[in-house]
Amino acid sequence: EDLRHVEKCEALLATELHDQQAIMDEGSLGCHALRSTDSSCLVDLPIISLDPDVIVSEVEVLRTQEVDQLRASKAIEMKLLDELRCMEASRDCMEGASETHAALQVEALCKNMLDLGRLCGE
Repeated sequence: EDLRHVEKCEALLATELHDQQAIMDEGSLGCHALRSTDSSCLVDLPIISLDPDVIVSEVEVLRTQEVDQLRASKAIEMKLLDELRCMEASRDCMEGASETHAALQVEALCKNMLDLGRLCGE
């Protein structure tokens, strides 16, 4: 008799789980009612709330978490872009400095040659 009771509970539990999965698959939790189980078959299972207010609240929490994650990702992306811009500016500055340095060296060399030419011409 105990074995039959356990089998009955297992069958009810399997039906309940199947119904919950079907409800989740349909995505319309508020439109269905779960089959009530035999009160002698008490099992600790997470029960899906069919209260529309609870569902809306849970969806809002998930949306808020997703928005927070997107904001965090965007902040990281912006920080990386800023670092990239800074690195590019540093590189441009270094290239510009080396070009300026080279130009100054050429200018100094030309001046020295002119000075030398003047000295030799005198």
